[in-house]
Amino acid sequence: MQFERNVRFKKEINLTPLIDVIFLLIVFFLLTSKFITTEVIDLNLSEIKDGEAVLVDDEAVIIMLEYGGKFTLDKQSYKIRMLRDKIKGLIINNKRKDVVIINNEGVNVQEMVAAIDQIKAAGGVNISLTQILPENSL
Repeated sequence: MQFERNVRFKKEINLTPLIDVIFLLIVFFLLTSKFITTEVIDLNLSEIKDGEAVLVDDEAVIIMLEYGGKFTLDKQSYKIRMLRDKIKGLIINNKRKDVVIINNEGVNVQEMVAAIDQIKAAGGVNISLTQILPENSL
C-alpha cells in the first residue's frame, strides 16, 4: 500500500510587484512635490550710535510706512499696492536714486518686505531702511 505524500513546496515571495509599487510611489512623490527656491534680500545694516543724525540726500524719495498696509509719500497716504506706480514716476530718470523707507511703530515685517518688493519692481536699487523710535525708548 502506497501512501500519498504531501509534497511541500518552498514558499517564495515574488519581489517584482513590490518593486513595481515602490517605483510607482517614488515617481508619484517626485512629480507631486514642490521644489522651493528662496530669494534673499541683501541688507547692509550700518551701526548708528544713539543720537547720531543720518544724512539723507535732498533728492531722495522718502516713504513712511504706516500700520495697516499704507504708506505716506509727499504728505499723501496710499495703499502699499500703489507704491510701484508712485515710485516708478519718481525714479524714471535716475534708477540709482536713493529711496528711504521709514518704518513707523506697529508696522510688521511683512508690510516692510512688500514695500521693498514694490520698490524693486519699479526699478529702485538704492533702498535704505530706518525706523522711528518711540519717545519713551530713548
